[in-house]
Amino acid sequence: DHFTGSTLDTANWSTCYYFGCTDQGNNEQEWYQPSQVKVRNGTVSLTVVPDATNGKRYASGMLSSHGKFSFRYGYAQIVAKLPVGKGLWSAFWMEPENGGWPPEIDILENWAQSHSVSLYVHYNATNQYDSANVLVPTASSAFHTYGVDWQPGMINWYVDGFLVAHLSVSITQPEYLIADLAVNGRFPPDSADRFPQSLVIRSIKVWQHPTQINAQTTH
Repeated sequence: DHFTGSTLDTANWSTCYYFGCTDQGNNEQEWYQPSQVKVRNGTVSLTVVPDATNGKRYASGMLSSHGKFSFRYGYAQIVAKLPVGKGLWSAFWMEPENGGWPPEIDILENWAQSHSVSLYVHYNATNQYDSANVLVPTASSAFHTYGVDWQPGMINWYVDGFLVAHLSVSITQPEYLIADLAVNGRFPPDSADRFPQSLVIRSIKVWQHPTQINAQTTH
């Protein structure tokens, strides 16, 4: 999706999780709303503002492909510019289409007071995970490319086309895509934060080798 035009392609994306419009499990302080997702000038912006809604202190935006697109194995990539501010939590990640958890593949996570981008994979019921961090000094001032190559028995992470992490792990079930701008309730924004702040996305793409396209890929 190159986010052309002025409206979100709802054949690809929903603007809440399939189970609701926030993630209660992470003590998050946002309520996702369609009004906070804007398509313009070849980008989609997920924007957070102070706006008390449904017991949450902030309104923000997200994209989910659950029920619309999922896949098993391939290269998933986002081109994005990240927000700035304490407590703001950008992510591009994947979860199982069947609603279970884990496994979870986090292509990027960023605490917006830092230019360190975190890469995670959660892969068993006891929440065993592996992670890496990469410094991207211009993450909030320029667009960068973040991608993951998910293959049988391994996952490789890339930033701007450079391999930054590798993990040998087997994840075999179809997963769907999520891009979101959450607000961390454990380390919330403070008076120094300036709103609105946005996760601005230029494109989200998935490639698969022809031999990997099978009945478990949904469109």
